[in-house]
Amino acid sequence: MITHRRIAAVVLCLVIFCADLYAQKISPQLRDKIYTHKNEPIDIIVSLKSRINQHQFAQHSRNIKRRLVVKTLKDNADISAKTARVFLARKGIENIVWLWATNSFACKANPFVINELAAMTEVESIRYDLSLQIPVSPAYSSAPSESNLNIINAPAMWNLGFAGQGVVVAVLDSGADIYHPDISSKWRGGSNSWFDPHNHTTVPYDIDGHGTGATGIIVGGSAGGTAIGASPDAQWIAAKIFNDSGSASFSKIHQCLQWLLDPDGDPNTDDSPDIANNSWGILNSTNQCIAEFQQDINLLNAMDIVVVFAAGNEGPNPATSVSPANYSNVISVGAVYSSKVIAGFSSRGPSPCHQGVFPTIIAPGVNIKTTDLTGGGAFPLSYAYVSGTSFAAPHIAAAAALLKNAFPDANAAQIEQAIIFSAEDLGDVGADYNYGYGLVNVFAAYEYLKSEFCYADLNLDGYISLADIEVMAGQWLIYPCTDCISDLNSDQTVNMKDFAHFSRQFAIPGCR
Repeated sequence: MITHRRIAAVVLCLVIFCADLYAQKISPQLRDKIYTHKNEPIDIIVSLKSRINQHQFAQHSRNIKRRLVVKTLKDNADISAKTARVFLARKGIENIVWLWATNSFACKANPFVINELAAMTEVESIRYDLSLQIPVSPAYSSAPSESNLNIINAPAMWNLGFAGQGVVVAVLDSGADIYHPDISSKWRGGSNSWFDPHNHTTVPYDIDGHGTGATGIIVGGSAGGTAIGASPDAQWIAAKIFNDSGSASFSKIHQCLQWLLDPDGDPNTDDSPDIANNSWGILNSTNQCIAEFQQDINLLNAMDIVVVFAAGNEGPNPATSVSPANYSNVISVGAVYSSKVIAGFSSRGPSPCHQGVFPTIIAPGVNIKTTDLTGGGAFPLSYAYVSGTSFAAPHIAAAAALLKNAFPDANAAQIEQAIIFSAEDLGDVGADYNYGYGLVNVFAAYEYLKSEFCYADLNLDGYISLADIEVMAGQWLIYPCTDCISDLNSDQTVNMKDFAHFSRQFAIPGCR
């Protein structure tokens, strides 16, 4: 016979079980904040469960794919957030930031509301909206400025007529000084080319100078008498991740990454950038895989955007990577001196997020001359010598812009592979955890892409890989040949570099 006492016991067990289940949705950091804040409002990010499969649009052209992905993301977010919208309105919660790209939202809520949100079936997780600080640049003395551009071989691309024309690079940083003559004319302009989630300004500006320096390395001109930008004819747009105090909350970063997918808010227009430069990382996260922005990066990949991240300034010890640079689907960039020796501050691998190489690539990152703050135009020809992986990364963004200019039909993956597999091998033979795949050489990457566009997928298995070398070996009688796959460029490693070597040595029909 079921007694009232037994019913009460069962109900109590269910309540405890549900409370434990709901608590699992709340991150440990947020639980700590709830304990210390008691009834005070807390900054939170709430993720909803519903996701789209962006890969379903992979077969479409770039423009169509971008339109479909953005529209589907927005529709999914609208539908799945209906209950949450009603709940938040009933609770009187305002200033909600809706993040349709990741199907989440950010707001302030007290512990009682947080627990109620956790009880909603459509809620996947709730976490504390953390903040990070703008990277601090290591201090070094001045050195000649042109050497960094020569080291990556950018002038060779200019001589061919490729300086970034028609390519758009997004800079996610502290902003950019629109008054500097080396970068002002390169801004794409319009309401879809500047995003400030902090003060909602309509024209680019920068209080810190970090973003201005990164922008100058990418698109800077020669107003000061020397060339400072590696892709001077490219255009830039910018999202101001850091506020005027140099701080950025996770929710603001999500907003900025989301903005890249659809800058003008109209899915029917393709105004997304070709490349995104990120000279920032989650500090105090050394050798951790913090996946907070993984979904955003996945969407940028799906939208065919080359994603570049500074590797971090946590070296010289091994296992000093930071997120998101240590994600598997970004180009992480370490820094070297002009002598091509790895900088002591440059973060080292391996990455805790994947089994691949970290950093991916290296570029000049010590004593780089670039644009500095002009004081509102009062000192237009202002320059600074900067150091850090924050300023190595823009070299790779600029290299990608040069390659996109030369090969407009190349997708992000092809451009990334060209940069990686044409790099100058430094340090240990082959890829390592100090130099990655090596030092970028944009002209060699150009030659690599020329080759790739003619050999392509020779065995028709859907991939360009080492297996295609075997097809070439069988068709073109390459000697010497070990199991039909050889180290054709004699670097003691059989890899994609051997493709480029083959294509340059032998005139494959159809090569441009």
